[in-house]
Amino acid sequence: MKARILVSMIIGLWILILVQADRVHADIPPKPGPNYVWVKPHTNRDGVAVPGHWRLKTRPGYAWIAGKKDASGVWIAGYWKPTGSAPKGKVWVPGYVNAKGTWVAGAWRPASKKNHVWVQGHRNRKGTWVKGHWKRR
Repeated sequence: MKARILVSMIIGLWILILVQADRVHADIPPKPGPNYVWVKPHTNRDGVAVPGHWRLKTRPGYAWIAGKKDASGVWIAGYWKPTGSAPKGKVWVPGYVNAKGTWVAGAWRPASKKNHVWVQGHRNRKGTWVKGHWKRR
């Protein structure tokens, strides 16, 4: 009798564990293909909450720069960086989420345009993140 109760309790515990494990993964959408990895939800350096998503594991001509916390503990999101040299007169701007919450893919941008120069994203003296932008010369 004691053995049956013990076996029933063990089976019940395993069922509970399996149900909880399914719950943890229930919010992850199906993997789109074999060359994808899951990125956990996080908040990026300018305070935008980024939901979990699938990203390519490899991308020809690019290296993945993993996300990390900077010295002040702010999360710097990972991004794709080109492995080749920059086209003449261009700068690489990593992908980012704009003010509307839309993803803007990383791209080569002109290093300058009439009366303007591109300023890469950076931290100001107070440690606040300033997005890349065009600045009048």
